[in-house]
Amino acid sequence: MTALTGGGDFAVVELNDGGVSSLPASLDPRELFSRLPFLRS
Repeated sequence: MTALTGGGDFAVVELNDGGVSSLPASLDPRELFSRLPFLRS
């Protein structure tokens, strides 16, 4: 989930039970974050 801040920026909000708070070792974080349109330059 993303949230728009009062300053007009986006914040990523993690909503789950806290059981998993990291990415799987098999997932390259660059692959994940490159697919988020608001992080692209």
